[in-house]
Formats: sequence, C-alpha cells, structure tokens
Amino acid sequence: MGRGYGAGMRWERLFAELEASLDDDALLERDALVAELRDEEWSRTPWRSLLGGYVELELLGAGRLAGEVRFANDRLVRLDAGSVEHVVAIDAVTGVRTDGRAPAPSTVDARLGWPHVLRRLRDDGDEVRVVRTDGATLRAQVVRVVDGGVVLRTAERDLLVPLRALAVVTLGQ
Repeated sequence: MGRGYGAGMRWERLFAELEASLDDDALLERDALVAELRDEEWSRTPWRSLLGGYVELELLGAGRLAGEVRFANDRLVRLDAGSVEHVVAIDAVTGVRTDGRAPAPSTVDARLGWPHVLRRLRDDGDEVRVVRTDGATLRAQVVRVVDGGVVLRTAERDLLVPLRALAVVTLGQ
C-alpha cells in the first residue's frame, strides 16, 4: 500500500507539472497575442493623432517650432507659442517630439485647410510671417486666396505662392 501511494503521488506531481507547463504556455501565447494586437492597433493610428499637448515640430524650410497644439487635422496643425500662433502644413513636418495624444478635432477644425485660414487672415488685414518649404521667409499681407495658391503683398510687390509651398504662417509677430 505504501508503494502504490508513493507512485500515485508521483503521478499527481507529474500531472500538476504538466498542467503548470500548459498554463505557462497558454500565458505566453496570450501575451504574444496581446502584443500583436497592440502592434496592429498602433499601425492603424495616424501619426498626426499623436500631436497633443506641448510639441516640438521639425519642418521643411522652417527649422523647429514649439508650442501647445490647438488643433491638428490631416492638412494643418495650429500651435500656440505664447505671444505668437503658428499654422503649420502637415506636409512640411519632418519630425515631432511629443508626449501627448491629440483630442479628436471638432467637425469644423477637421475641415480647416489653408484657404479657410488665409481668407480669415485676409479679412483681418494683419501682416503675417510666411515661411515656405524652401526656407524663404517673408512678411506679407494676404491679398487673395486662389485655387491652389495665395497672393501675398510684400513691401516690394505681390507674390503668388502655391499652397503646397507653404510650411508655416505665423501670426502675432
């Protein structure tokens, strides 16, 4: 009887070890699946949806700008930098330093593009600082917004700038 009891204990211990091993394998599989699902979710996250809070943007032609994100959509980012406000073309962004995640833009903000912003600047009549993607900088007033471009009045003359060439328009400087 003693001998059978000992063998039964060994079998129980063996089965317990097998169950523990299976449980460990199941946990490893679950962890791998969770990591894969998390990676898949991140791969579907648009990078601009990570533009929230305080950010530093590296830009074609304009160097680096920093400020609080007021809105970001698939065309523009508006930064509040204290005494100035920057409207930045998404296509000019070459790098981002951020710890935040942008709130979803309102339905109005989601539709904003250069024409809307530039018409408002034209109506206000304020002088703005414009930086193109080639690095050229000018101070100007918005005269007209045309299909795919903007006419800017500089001290020397009027200049037509294609919207695709705009990197940053700064207000308040």
